[in-house]
Amino acid sequence: MEGKKSGFTLVEVVAATVVLGMLVIPLLGARNRTVAGASKSAIELMVAQLAASKLSELVSVPLEDIERSGDFEDAPGCSWDISVEPEDMGASEEELEEPVDEVVEPYLYRVKLVVKYPVRSKQGGIASVSVTTLVFKRESEEEEGEEVEEVAE
Repeated sequence: MEGKKSGFTLVEVVAATVVLGMLVIPLLGARNRTVAGASKSAIELMVAQLAASKLSELVSVPLEDIERSGDFEDAPGCSWDISVEPEDMGASEEELEEPVDEVVEPYLYRVKLVVKYPVRSKQGGIASVSVTTLVFKRESEEEEGEEVEEVAE
């Protein structure tokens, strides 16, 4: 009778490989989701920085001279659109203590910036981020065309 040999049988090796394979597959899926989430966060951070820089640039320009749309030179595929509207303060003539004899030009404006950027996924497409702020234009600035002052919203 021969002595017993040490080592693993083929069945034990196959079983161990199957168990390891079942453990590794979910770990790789979790890793891919983490990488995709980090990439999405980096893109959203870049878009937020683009929006903040464009908004600060726009607030330093007289309202009449603001461009209404354009592309970001340093971010290919990203574009922006602007809308400027007088802000309704919500007070009707009945709510005012004194009657209004003349129409007063609005001094508070709502500036809305929409940044559009390409989505990197299988479906593709365009996503957008909207940023809104209020801009106060003083009477003296209106006459002289000076810079406007930003009011946090």
